[in-house]
Amino acid sequence: MVTTVRGSDCGAAVSGWSPCFASVSCPTSNLCVGVGAAGSVITSSNPTGGKSAWTVTRVDGTNLITAVSCSSSGFCVVVDQVGNVVTSSSPTAGSTAWTVTHVDGSNCAVSPSKPAACFLTGVSCPTVDLCVAVDGNGNVVTSNKPARAGADWLVSHVDGNFLSAVSCPSSSLCVAVDIVGNVVTSSNPTGGSGAWGVAHVDGSSCVVTETGAPCYLSSVSCPTVDLCVAVDESGSVVTSTKPTGGAAAWEVTNLNNGGLYDPYSLHSGVSCPTSRLCFGVGNDSDARGFEISSTDPTGGSTAWTRTIHIGGSILNSVSCPSSSLCVAVSYWGDVVTSTTPGMLHAA
Repeated sequence: MVTTVRGSDCGAAVSGWSPCFASVSCPTSNLCVGVGAAGSVITSSNPTGGKSAWTVTRVDGTNLITAVSCSSSGFCVVVDQVGNVVTSSSPTAGSTAWTVTHVDGSNCAVSPSKPAACFLTGVSCPTVDLCVAVDGNGNVVTSNKPARAGADWLVSHVDGNFLSAVSCPSSSLCVAVDIVGNVVTSSNPTGGSGAWGVAHVDGSSCVVTETGAPCYLSSVSCPTVDLCVAVDESGSVVTSTKPTGGAAAWEVTNLNNGGLYDPYSLHSGVSCPTSRLCFGVGNDSDARGFEISSTDPTGGSTAWTRTIHIGGSILNSVSCPSSSLCVAVSYWGDVVTSTTPGMLHAA
């Protein structure tokens, strides 16, 4: 089912670069939290209930909120473009239930000459006792008491590149990805810079240009410590059953073959509710949103299928709390839901 949830309320997002939706996290089938333009969280306790089931609440001024992670229905963390984390133990309770804390950088004005200054791009909170965020300057920002008022956050430089996403299946493993094909991993994520290792896993020539970033790893999902699945903007999935094992432990499977994709397929997000089930979303050169899915994510290109759903909906993110629900969000304010994942198209 496709529901347009956001429109005029996200203002400049319609004509500018700021998306109505940038990310979504659904810890259970009874809570989804989306984020995007104008400092807003968009929440629902009935994500398949249509537009009236979603509530837009401004919690972070006019900042672009870039990512969200909810470890449970009782704890959510969002991050923004100017180095803030915004936390809540009651995410559907309105603006006063959210607390803003500046954690990354002292001067975070976003400008064309310094677009990544304090730009927090991803966050993952496996429990209420650990949150790990990443930013555009190659930093990880961690806290082992993120829900506590005045919580301390540690900024550690781990990579010389723009980090785009992070996934932590437990407190003993976090995996981040960047825009030039690196994975950055740690079994002690709050241990500072020295606790993180960088491995180049995707592509041999990853120069970022105006027409694309061939090795731009845009999203990663690790349902367990024994499986991580990342997607890139060249139509590949990158998988590992030993994420901290270095470059040799990662396998790149390009899905642009057999007519399954066109050469301009861009993967935007991936979510694996279990180690035997993964879903991704992306877009092709005709601005058609699509879903990829697999019950054997390390099984090579034949183990993945694609479903086209709606034209003109640039899908940014997907979250699947279980094998019976997936929720995707689009740049223009659409929520796409399915109770039969693998069929995320318009009903």
